[in-house]
Amino acid sequence: MVDTSKVIECPCGVILEGKGDDAVVVKAQEHAREVHEMELTSEQALAMARPA
Repeated sequence: MVDTSKVIECPCGVILEGKGDDAVVVKAQEHAREVHEMELTSEQALAMARPA
């Protein structure tokens, strides 16, 4: 089975991980909204993602 986990490291130091693109994008968008009071597009989140 292929591991499709993705990781995004926020500039603030928080590390977000999800199983696949959709999961990590949702986590990144929630983090951006709740912690930084900003909206993050799917494209912006995926540009920061890397394989876990």
